[in-house]
Amino acid sequence: MQPQPQSWNDLPLRQRIEIMQWLCTFPALTVMVFLRRNLGYRLLSPLSLCVVAAVMFLISTFAQHTPNPEGLQIFALLVLFVGASQRWSRWKEIRRGVRLHTYYIGDSCLEFRWLPGFIRRNRRIPRFFDPLFCFAIGALLFMVSPALGGWIVFSGFCLRTFEDAVYRKELERDLDTLDGLIASEVQAEAVEHFSEAPKEERRHADLSTGIPTGLAPDVEEVIARKRARKMRQPRPQRTNDGQERE
Repeated sequence: MQPQPQSWNDLPLRQRIEIMQWLCTFPALTVMVFLRRNLGYRLLSPLSLCVVAAVMFLISTFAQHTPNPEGLQIFALLVLFVGASQRWSRWKEIRRGVRLHTYYIGDSCLEFRWLPGFIRRNRRIPRFFDPLFCFAIGALLFMVSPALGGWIVFSGFCLRTFEDAVYRKELERDLDTLDGLIASEVQAEAVEHFSEAPKEERRHADLSTGIPTGLAPDVEEVIARKRARKMRQPRPQRTNDGQERE
């Protein structure tokens, strides 16, 4: 029998959170194409861009009673154009041999070099300033086009969620790598300790078994002295008639 598909209520909380974070990727992508440089090639999937553009067109049809609903449609077309342009640029860079992760979430256009270092570390600008910028722009546009302004505010919230999920995932990966390095060092120390045990301990272990494993140290010294004395004695030489002489 095939397993029955689980309903949303049957899923564990952690899996629900992961699904919601994955869904936040699509609205976040609509503002990332404008706020980010060097977006990954596969992150800018044409299917994702087309699906999210279709959703924006659908929302604009339900917002016909609001002022300027076509603003969201124009924004959807711009998302398709800018996203396709960035994807084409990444493809040309890949063919030139530029090394860039195909799912890279990009560098923020708001990350200026004159900003202090503590603000630019740990992707603080993409994680916090980019969503805040979306909230501000969406609030301003809400007075002109509520559909467009509301979508940009919602996309900013999704961007914050998506960035936080990526940051935590990379942090867990780095911590797992650090734990693996520490564990390998401990294992190497244990192997070195047991493979290079002191001679006294190994001699004690040989004596405790009662089974001879080689010559005793005093016997080895006697044999070494006899060999040295024999090598110091002059060797007899043979004359032309075959007789030996000292």
